[in-house]
Amino acid sequence: METINTEIFVSSLFAIGFDKIDILLYNLTLGKLIIDNKKLHLFRYRNGGKSKLFDEYVDYDGVNFKLKDGISLDTIVSSNKDNNYTLRELLSTNKRLIDYLSELDFRKIIIKKIESLGVDGLDSFDLLFSNKEKEIIYKMFGIDNMHREKSKRQLENNKLSDLESRNISVMKRELKRDKQV
Repeated sequence: METINTEIFVSSLFAIGFDKIDILLYNLTLGKLIIDNKKLHLFRYRNGGKSKLFDEYVDYDGVNFKLKDGISLDTIVSSNKDNNYTLRELLSTNKRLIDYLSELDFRKIIIKKIESLGVDGLDSFDLLFSNKEKEIIYKMFGIDNMHREKSKRQLENNKLSDLESRNISVMKRELKRDKQV
């Protein structure tokens, strides 16, 4: 069994494409891993300290883990005379964990997150969901690429568009209907 901790878990989620990890996504994903691990026996979770590198490049505000402003996984954070190293290369991740997370069906986790927040939580869509979660949600509700791109541009300007509001209304309606069935 391989030992993982918060730093490895969060860094591995960054490595598979999450731009931020809120506490609900963290707990639901870790919970799924713990349940699956009873059968797989791959990981041992130990709550431990974080490295200086992690603290230097990752913010945690009590709700969200995210890379600090102006930082990406491809930012060069260390170099010597022969090599440059990106944050992606130096963050503490776990190959087996990355493989597990890459295969994980996050749709179920996101549905649980939406249910935990309540359908009205979708009103804070931009704040409550990472870009990767939004892409998964868009696919789940069949929101096409043209609408996603337009919404994405408007979200980048920190403005919830009419289109995005309509998309959220559709998602709310679908979720309410599914609960009634």
